[in-house]
Amino acid sequence: MQPGSSVAKDLKLLLGNSQWRIMCAFKMMATCSNVVRGGATLYFVKYVMDHPEMATQFLLYGSIATMFGSLCSSRLLGRFDRVKAFKWIIVIYSLISLLIFFTPAEHMALIFALNILFLFVFNTTTPLQWLMASDVVDYEESRSGRRLDGLVFSTYLFSLKIGLAIGGAVVGWILAYVNYSAGNSVQPVEVLTTIKILFCVVPVVLYVGMFTMLSFYKLSDARVEAISQQLLKHRAAQGEAIPDAATAPSH
Repeated sequence: MQPGSSVAKDLKLLLGNSQWRIMCAFKMMATCSNVVRGGATLYFVKYVMDHPEMATQFLLYGSIATMFGSLCSSRLLGRFDRVKAFKWIIVIYSLISLLIFFTPAEHMALIFALNILFLFVFNTTTPLQWLMASDVVDYEESRSGRRLDGLVFSTYLFSLKIGLAIGGAVVGWILAYVNYSAGNSVQPVEVLTTIKILFCVVPVVLYVGMFTMLSFYKLSDARVEAISQQLLKHRAAQGEAIPDAATAPSH
């Protein structure tokens, strides 16, 4: 901990940091959307698609798409400003999610393909989400002179955990509200519609919130690079050691 610092003082600093507040709200919504969609997946395959035997393949192909999406992130998005790219990606996977909602259940191959495409596109942004935390660390240092790596990343993870808790609860609450019963092999129409909404529409509502947060997020590539250069000059003037993160090339 830096001299003269305390957790309470550092938290007060972060509360005054608009980009930190945006980052936490964004991560909460991103995680919640993921958990709601993931929690509704098996219900969607079993009852809406009416092919419970295909659940393993549905999850397997989705996992492969998720892995390749993350691996291809830098190659596909590295040449663009990360904030602008993220906003466009949100629009794209929101449209794909709505396409799944309107695709008739009997078109199983199309639903499989759209889900694979959705998960690939969605996960191209996963590395960008973690970059937000390091950008906020640099921004806070330029704003207040304090480098709060540990606190920024711990609050980022706390936001993730809140999103996990809320997302997991939402699926159970909504299914209970429409009187879903696991004992019924055939579910009423209102339950099937609710499952489709949980899988396709509720996440899109959260994506809209994420897009809105990014509209107020001002740590673009150019701004982050300018902050990085400012911090390097300040450390050089002060004769301070330069953290490894600060010397890494920006993306």
